[in-house]
Amino acid sequence: MILQDVAPADAVLGMDTIETEYQEPAVSTPEEKQEDVEIAGIGHLPQSETTQQDAEVFFPLDGEWDTNGTFLIGQADTQDRASRAIAAMPNLDLTDTESGREWVDYMRESMISAPNKDQWRAAVDRDGSEWRQGVKSERGNLAMGAMSFKNVSGELLTGEKAVLQVRALLGLGSTIQVPLWHSGFHITIKAPSEIALLELNRRLMDEKIVMGRTTNGLAFANTASYLNGGLLDFAMEHVYDTSLQEKDMARIKAMIETPDLPLLFWGLACAIWPRGFQYARPYLDPITNEEKMLREKLAVGKLLFVDTKALTPWQISHMAHRGSGTMTADAVKRYKTEFTVGQPRRVQLSEHIAVTLKVPSANDYVISGYKWIGEITRVVDEAFQLPPEDQRRTNFIVQHGKATNMRQYIHWVAEIHPGAATITDRETIEKIIDDLSSNDEVRRKYFDEVKKFIDDSTMAVIATPTANTKEEKQLPRFPHLLPMNVEQTFFTLLEQKISQISLRN
Repeated sequence: MILQDVAPADAVLGMDTIETEYQEPAVSTPEEKQEDVEIAGIGHLPQSETTQQDAEVFFPLDGEWDTNGTFLIGQADTQDRASRAIAAMPNLDLTDTESGREWVDYMRESMISAPNKDQWRAAVDRDGSEWRQGVKSERGNLAMGAMSFKNVSGELLTGEKAVLQVRALLGLGSTIQVPLWHSGFHITIKAPSEIALLELNRRLMDEKIVMGRTTNGLAFANTASYLNGGLLDFAMEHVYDTSLQEKDMARIKAMIETPDLPLLFWGLACAIWPRGFQYARPYLDPITNEEKMLREKLAVGKLLFVDTKALTPWQISHMAHRGSGTMTADAVKRYKTEFTVGQPRRVQLSEHIAVTLKVPSANDYVISGYKWIGEITRVVDEAFQLPPEDQRRTNFIVQHGKATNMRQYIHWVAEIHPGAATITDRETIEKIIDDLSSNDEVRRKYFDEVKKFIDDSTMAVIATPTANTKEEKQLPRFPHLLPMNVEQTFFTLLEQKISQISLRN
């Protein structure tokens, strides 16, 4: 199959409207700078000083809202602001009307599906950052894009090329190139068939390890490693091509950094749902304090935001090479060493114990999670001899996980420093982290520092923009960003897809 370079594709909502003409982001003068004040309601914030939106994300629905169609209930505000606004509402029973019940249900769902503790909030509000929907390079705007087919007149199409082209023409799937900004290369995903999606769902549903299915909303934590590992394998099975000279899938997978998993998974979602889907946002009117709902269509290709200030000119030039086999392994290594964010960091957990944090590869993340959960399961099975379906076994697994819960982020730990010494052996680090989990003060400090390091290391997110008090229509706009829990979102969409298939005659 011959594919052209990234090109606009009308069949992929959001892939054809990114501005290629670069505009410097507006910078507030001291007199214009807005104070960090509370804005009434849910879903309305002042303008952001770190984000510029150049392309639309939300579009009018194609007709009426379809409850049997694909839809997503998204955040309208940060978890913290929404929680405080709800707590301040009058003590009225909103569930006594149909519209009230719907608003409560949607608001609850939006809060549950949001990243735990507003993860990535600090990243997108980072001082000096500049979050855009694309990165300007000498070869044009770099963003997520749909690949277009290059047909020769009179060519007889057969095999996979014919299938992929028909899917693209019918809006049943597309081929999407995803820039992995943390990893330093591009990866192209082809849309999986419905049979493949059914098999993915079966794999995930057959997973009996409860801790692997209970993510708790923690970003890149080991409780989610089984689900993310399965989804990563599925994505790799549907890689069409990469910009790397390396073509061995196992080696390519080993080069993917953990912070790029949401980008990869969202690229997979764009390939499956190229024309977007319905999106609902519950909010509180800032003037009347009424409960309201926005129903829109989501432009899937416009949700990748990049901190352009975190990239050096050489890194941008490197990522401008999007063609097949145009990047060497050495160039990718250099790309990662040039980052101004995400470099190893030593943090003090107590007077005598420090750790050095580093950004792990996706492989390290998945393997460490499998190992931790496997150890817990083995201990429980040996001690209690309970069948897999016994709820007591599940409870014991969860309890043992809590006893060693600092292992959630063991893959982010490069070294442990007791006093002036340094420990790098992985098994020793695991044992020490298990012991440290019993110290409340150290445990809290550890989780806080890892969360901060994840925020500080992130320079690309999948996010929706918030509304503002004026609901401005012109572009560019300067909204705050609400990063998505992409893994949870993908599973929600997959469940809907499976349900739709099962209801066919």
